[in-house]
Amino acid sequence: MIVACGIALFAGGLIFSAVGKLRAQNQVLVCQSNLHTLHTGLSGYADTHGGRYPQVGTETNPTADSFVAALADAGQVPPGFRACCPADPAATLASKTATPVGYTYSLGYRTPGGGLQGFHRPTAGGEHDLVPISADYPTATAAPAAGPLCPHSVGMNVLLAGGNVRHTASPLVGPKGDDIYRNIYGQVAAGANQDDVVLGRPGDRP
Repeated sequence: MIVACGIALFAGGLIFSAVGKLRAQNQVLVCQSNLHTLHTGLSGYADTHGGRYPQVGTETNPTADSFVAALADAGQVPPGFRACCPADPAATLASKTATPVGYTYSLGYRTPGGGLQGFHRPTAGGEHDLVPISADYPTATAAPAAGPLCPHSVGMNVLLAGGNVRHTASPLVGPKGDDIYRNIYGQVAAGANQDDVVLGRPGDRP
């Protein structure tokens, strides 16, 4: 009987572990679907704005999270769309309050003259297809500062400008293998150049 109980407990542990992994994988997939919807909105916005994605750091869109409002104002996201990972506790809050923004977004980059520039939609098949444009919050090990962390226990989903979503546990997924949550100076600010990708969380400014 003791042996039988031990076997039952072991089997139960395996089942519990498998269910947990399946739940985590499902959360990642649902989040990826959300990011694909976001890319459709970004592409639609670019269609009507000269190929430009919403640029933050302006009077209208001052912080990273304001890009969602820009898409909504342009009619480029479905009614009721929640711009946050379904695994994020904020997603539950969204059903009771205004939709929170639970994704990071490009802070743009500085031109040689010091001006702020947002990203343009890349040419299909070009190298800039691989530029990260939005993502989950960073994991605890990748977080550049205190604040909300990635809701996934297995890594982050990163939306690339070309439309693909990459799942990774590392923040070093910029076009040059750089940290996508800080610029080359280690700051949460606009990139130093076009290849220096920085994704900001809600409230972050270029």
